[in-house]
Amino acid sequence: MSDITIDGKEYKKEEMSEEQVAIVGKLATIQQSKNNLLSQVQDLEILADVYVGKFKTATPEKTEEKQAEK
Repeated sequence: MSDITIDGKEYKKEEMSEEQVAIVGKLATIQQSKNNLLSQVQDLEILADVYVGKFKTATPEKTEEKQAEK
């Protein structure tokens, strides 16, 4: 079997109790969820930056109205 590292210490899976193996499974699920959420946050930050850029380059409505009047 494989070794599992928790807080810098390696544990042999075959030497763990069933409870420890179940806990490691839950920890792995939590870590994967955390990684997925962090990735989504990064994607949303990029998307927000894109829309801030679009906002800054968009023509304000009042300017459009003044140009239409001319």
